[in-house]
Order: sequence, then structure tokens, then C-alpha cells
Amino acid sequence: MLTLKEQRTYRENVSEQFFFWKPNDNMVEDIGQFGLEYQKSCIHIHSVAILDEKNRNCGYGQMMVKEAIKAARKLSADKAITLDVYYNNDIAIHVYQKCGFEITGRWYNGAYAPLIMTYVGESV
Repeated sequence: MLTLKEQRTYRENVSEQFFFWKPNDNMVEDIGQFGLEYQKSCIHIHSVAILDEKNRNCGYGQMMVKEAIKAARKLSADKAITLDVYYNNDIAIHVYQKCGFEITGRWYNGAYAPLIMTYVGESV
């Protein structure tokens, strides 16, 4: 059994990857993925991706983000939920906003300067 200190250390470093599939002609087709990282101040959603172009604009992205929010809430009911996204990825930004995220900042890290978005709420 882990001590309280060991549990906190473990919880502060948890990162999980989630995958989405759909049935397709007696097979399973990969749709997309996302990751969750449990950080000291927040639960961070990362690596959100719809894997095949044909599955984009079908509502899967919004479904995945809503599932990511639910999974984050299972990890912690009170921590902020954040994600980052390229500033010029208008489609993803729109999906995140529809799911209850707002732009709250920006990372400055050389050529890659993503927007930071924080979940402000919506019924999921």
C-alpha cells in the first residue's frame, strides 16, 4: 500500500492516453485519441487528434473532448481542466469553445506558441 506522500507523488505524475474506435464492417476503426495529464494545478488534456480526414467534421472531436472532460472530472472534481492548441487551428478552437473552453493565455516557446484554453463549464 502506498503512503499518502507516495500517493500524491503518483497522482502528480499520472498521464493516461485514451483511444476511440467505431465498428466498421466487422472490424474496429480507429477514430481518434487524447491524453490526460494530472498536474499539481490542473488536469491537462493533450494530444487530441482525429486520425483520419474522413472522420473529421462528423462530431467525433466534440464527443472526444466531452469524454476527456468527464475523465478529467473523475481524476479530480475541483482542479482546473486545461489544454493547448495552435493559435491558427480555428476548427479545433471552435470545437473546444463549443465544449466549454475559453482562451486564457498563451505559451511563448519559440516558434510553437500555442493558446492555453481552460474549461469554464457546460453540461457534459
